[in-house]
Amino acid sequence: MKRIEQAEVRIEEIDVLMIEASADYGKIKELNEEKEQLEIQYDLDITRWSELEEIKEQQ
Repeated sequence: MKRIEQAEVRIEEIDVLMIEASADYGKIKELNEEKEQLEIQYDLDITRWSELEEIKEQQ
């Protein structure tokens, strides 16, 4: 759960940084790549967390 929370915070930070770097294409590209990777891992973590919650409820 902690990794999910950390990803949420970092994604929000990246959104702010992208706005601040609006004139710097290279920085925006770098931040966007990081954000895409975070979102992929975030989705996997959320899916896994949901699966574990379902298993826990069935026991």
